Order: sequence, then structure tokens, then C-alpha cells
Amino acid sequence: MPHTFHPQHAKHLDSIFRRMFLPPLKILNTIGLKSNDIFLDIGAGTGFFAIPASQLLVYGKVMATDTQEEMLRLLSHKIKEKNINNIEIILSKENDPSVPKESATVAFMSFVLHEVENKKEMLSNIHKALKRGGKIAIIEFSTYALFGPPKQERISPQALKKLLEETGFKKITVTKLTMFTYMAVALKQ
Repeated sequence: MPHTFHPQHAKHLDSIFRRMFLPPLKILNTIGLKSNDIFLDIGAGTGFFAIPASQLLVYGKVMATDTQEEMLRLLSHKIKEKNINNIEIILSKENDPSVPKESATVAFMSFVLHEVENKKEMLSNIHKALKRGGKIAIIEFSTYALFGPPKQERISPQALKKLLEETGFKKITVTKLTMFTYMAVALKQ
């Protein structure tokens, strides 16, 4: 069973180092997030991407899902503290983002897919959650990164591309984000 990020380490998710290493607004702009998108943040944790996305989504909203109630409690506290009203918090199930079919225009996972036991089932459920023309963006550690999840749990760009193809995604692109990370983007047609 894959290792899951523990809520007791949540403070690391919001560290200055992580913001420099993985600037949320820059990444959200790279994937082409538009002001009216419905952004499905799977494994949203403490809102590292969900909160910046909510600022960009003037006419849209964020559906922030996570399987860990403690992470969602931390996110809920931040949302109230910052008076954000366009983030919906959803307790999801393993291998399923737990949102209605065709409810999102953009699905997003950052360092989450390697934690999912049945990756194909999860990607298939995300495909169902996306509207036609919607996109998915997945950030993962490279297989040779000096830090991150255990090496045996990492997903190579080639393996991720194959999983996306097998679950119905098209026009798949994989780009290197940093020396240790990459991002795959694909469409539901």
C-alpha cells in the first residue's frame, strides 16, 4: 500500500521553500486556469493550490477534495480566516474524487497520484468528473529526485502518460517543472 502524507507534517506543505520551489500562481497560469473555471483540486491538503486558485477564479470556484479529514479541517480554518467564499470542501474516497460527473473544467493533482492505490480507477473517475474539453494536470516527482516519496512509489513520466491514455485522456504533454519534478497535462475530448 502506498505511503500517504501525514497531517502532522502539514506545516511543510506551506513552507517558504515549497513556495519558491513550486510557485502556485505560476503553475496555475501555466496550465491556463481561466477566471470562470471549475477547478477540482484532488488531494488539496491545506490549500497550497486551492487558495491561490480561488483568487484567480473570479467567476468560477474550487472543489477542494481530500481523503484526510484533518487536512480539510486545516483548509477550512484558512478559508474562514481569509474570508474566501468560492472554495467547496469535499471529503473524498480512496480512488475517487467524490464529485458529480462532468462537474469540473480543470482537475489538478500535485504530488498525490503516487499515493493512490488504484491509479487507473482514480484517473477514470477524474475523467468522468471532467466536462468535455476539460483538462487534467498532474505534478509528480521524477524517479531520480533526491527527495519525495519512496522511490518504488514514484511514477515515471512514461508510466503516467500510459495511464492517462488508458483512461481516455488525449493530447497528453509532459514537461519538466524543476530539476526534480514534472507535470503532465491532458484533455478529455
